[in-house]
Amino acid sequence: MITTVGSIAVILAILASMFASQANQNAVTAQNNAATAQVAKDNAVNAQATTQTMGDLASKAATISFSRELAAQAQLNLTIDPERSILLAIAGLNKAHTPEAEYALHEAVSASRVRLTLKGHKGPVDGVAYSPDGKLIDSAGRNGTAKLWDATTGKRLLNLQHPTDVKLVLFSPDGTHLITGANDGIVRIWDVTSGKQLLKIIATQAILYAGPGDLSVVISPDGKLLATTGGNEPSVKFWDLNSGTEIFALDSPDWRNVISGTDINPHGLAFSPDGIHMAISLIGNGMGRIEIWD
Repeated sequence: MITTVGSIAVILAILASMFASQANQNAVTAQNNAATAQVAKDNAVNAQATTQTMGDLASKAATISFSRELAAQAQLNLTIDPERSILLAIAGLNKAHTPEAEYALHEAVSASRVRLTLKGHKGPVDGVAYSPDGKLIDSAGRNGTAKLWDATTGKRLLNLQHPTDVKLVLFSPDGTHLITGANDGIVRIWDVTSGKQLLKIIATQAILYAGPGDLSVVISPDGKLLATTGGNEPSVKFWDLNSGTEIFALDSPDWRNVISGTDINPHGLAFSPDGIHMAISLIGNGMGRIEIWD
């Protein structure tokens, strides 16, 4: 009897041990399942965030692309309808502040103010002048040409060839003559109607630099005198505009040896409205002054 009871006890103990082991395994499995579920949940959250980010990036890229497309359309309309270009550029900026849309807006605003663009020079343009009646425009180009244009239509009327770069252009007071100054130091007088060269005046023997600034030419208000200076020459020369003859040259000992051997030379010229006085700007080695002469 005792033996039987003991056997049963042993069996029960074994069963209890087996049930406990199974319970532990079940607990571990449950923990693993919970961890796996959490990982899956985290992955799902991350995937959702990634999807959202990608969606945001795609939306931003589309907005930027649309802004650039509007800017491109604004550029295409510049010469046709500048006001429409302004609206397109603003719409582009409202979508996204892209450099393309901002540039298009600047271009469109400028184009809306530009009434005419004169194209024809193959290099920089260093001078431009209106005729006294406002009907003609002359331009000085570094490609060796001066061009005469219709100020209303922009049509090119004359192409005046020079052997060197043209530095300046101006009209006679009555508008019948065109005066050009070039890098060869020669001032040329042209007939506005025919484009025929009438006179050549050697304003300076010096070789002038490219660009404006070292040759000055002015006409008296009555159109009879031409005054020139340039090439750092120490004088102002006056010419008869009809014959091209030099009448006299203006110089002053006060322009020499101003300070420690430094000379100042005429640089800019201007007639008074009545033609009685001339203003002369003088420069040299960082110094300068203006003198008024009779």
